[in-house]
Amino acid sequence: MIELLTGSAFGLIGSAVTNIFGLIKQKQVDKQEVTLRRIDLEAMDKEYEFRDRSATREAETALTLSADSLMKESFGHDSASYSKGVKPNALGAFLLVVVDFVRGLTRSGLTIYLIWQVHSTRTEVQGVLDSIGASALDAGTALDIYQQVVKMTLFLASAAISWWFGTRGKGSQQVKL
Repeated sequence: MIELLTGSAFGLIGSAVTNIFGLIKQKQVDKQEVTLRRIDLEAMDKEYEFRDRSATREAETALTLSADSLMKESFGHDSASYSKGVKPNALGAFLLVVVDFVRGLTRSGLTIYLIWQVHSTRTEVQGVLDSIGASALDAGTALDIYQQVVKMTLFLASAAISWWFGTRGKGSQQVKL
């Protein structure tokens, strides 16, 4: 009978030890699977970030190419002429040349006119301040008017110069598409 009891006890102990080792092994497998899933998620995040950066770069490149194309077309429009390749009568030819002349002077003429207009306004404000004596206005108001005119002059001059001369390429520096 003792053999029966000891055999049963050893059998139960063996079964318990096997189940404990099985649980430990299953825990290790589960932990390894969780680690593998975490690594997969990190890899997916990195792939998403890469695709997102790639899409952003592609969009920026397309935008740059589009802007370059628009600038190139602008150069083409600037050099376009209504009088080339047309054989009208003398009056028609003269009128087409006048149109080309006016068209060619529009940007530079407008730029010079705007800068002159702001300078004229500044001179007028200074004349008014001198004629009434600065005592009619407090110093802060007079200074504010003067600063606004100076800021406007600087803005118009810098915008005209940088737009008019800054966007123009020179020969081989022009973008070739």
